Amino acid sequence: MIKIDETDLKILNELIVDAKKAYTQIAKDLGISNTLVHQRIAKMRESKVIDKIEVKLNPKVLGFDTFAYMGIVLKDTSKSAEIVEKLKMFPEIIECSYVTGNYSFLLKVVVRNNEHLRDVFERLDALNDIQQTETMISFGHEFQKNIPIELLDFN
Repeated sequence: MIKIDETDLKILNELIVDAKKAYTQIAKDLGISNTLVHQRIAKMRESKVIDKIEVKLNPKVLGFDTFAYMGIVLKDTSKSAEIVEKLKMFPEIIECSYVTGNYSFLLKVVVRNNEHLRDVFERLDALNDIQQTETMISFGHEFQKNIPIELLDFN
């Protein structure tokens, strides 16, 4: 685990609020040099503290009104890696986690409507690798957060 200090934490907080914020503005707001901001961000990117800076699309605005979570039970768990590669081919599956409990995988799916969701079911069923699915339709996201950097130990 990499050690970060209070300056790194302040820079991260600035980027979490606005990932497009200019480094010069971050430096000005924090009262530190522009060079220091560049060096610290480069160090955090190199060490993978900052995994990537990305654009987050708004699914509702783009016509994707339904989110669902699907628990998947595989017929043969020894084929997990092979099945993951097949699941990657589904554009509607935006997350796939290998989990404990009753399921082999938990999928997060985004679709336009219930008909689109049914189409995803039918394509999954055609894989012949899935023993069972359970779907929970989301009525909406109440919140979504990044990891809690305030809990990091920077001493």
